[in-house]
Amino acid sequence: MPKKNFAALTGIRTIAVFMVYYSHYPFGGDLPLLVSLQQEMHIGVTVFFVLSGFLITYRYFDNSEFNLKWISRYLINRFVRIYPIYFILIVPSILLLSSSDNLNSLSYWILNLSLFKGFFFNSRFWGIPQSWSLTVEFCFYFSAPFIFLLLKKFKNTFKTMALLTTTSVLFLTLFSSVDFSGFLNPPKFYLLYTFGGRLFEFIVGIIYWVLTDLGVKNNLVFFILLIIISVFLHTFVENPISRYIRNRFKLE
Repeated sequence: MPKKNFAALTGIRTIAVFMVYYSHYPFGGDLPLLVSLQQEMHIGVTVFFVLSGFLITYRYFDNSEFNLKWISRYLINRFVRIYPIYFILIVPSILLLSSSDNLNSLSYWILNLSLFKGFFFNSRFWGIPQSWSLTVEFCFYFSAPFIFLLLKKFKNTFKTMALLTTTSVLFLTLFSSVDFSGFLNPPKFYLLYTFGGRLFEFIVGIIYWVLTDLGVKNNLVFFILLIIISVFLHTFVENPISRYIRNRFKLE
């Protein structure tokens, strides 16, 4: 049975696009409050990740198989939908906007073309600065078959999500104590710019799929509440309470 499209989610995605755009290019320079408000619209990225968690689960979970053939077909499908457009944009961006030192740097080209740049603090904004989010997105694509396996094995969404969250926290603990040349470090970078830190946002989308699949009434209300929670947790990284925690446990 073909999967239906969600017009409402398309509308939410459009709003998220404008939010991200105006967070980078705010208008009303003579009105500081208006500019500050627009700069906080970076939470549109959170909305994108939540939608991705829902849509990928909706489209692939029921027919998913944990074998090489299915996983290969699934990953190729995701790759051809996103990477060619990125390649068309990143190459001229590097050629036209990068310094001569970067143009002659093999590592600069490799990290940009492979999207591995998103794993390192110093390189996260290389090339197209916003493309760090594609690194996060592709990490979710690679993780999704394993998440589907856990969902089917446990038949319990809470256990699966608890295991994933615990794994993310363990990675944060590991990479906050050992600096691998900026790989998934410092902790603030891990929380804001990597799949480990953004995992909960994809989980929110998966939970909404579970609610929809079970036919839970008013699941859209739950979905909106979950988005609000994920935005709060993301914003928590920047608020005074989180600053105290980071200072208290030397996470800066």
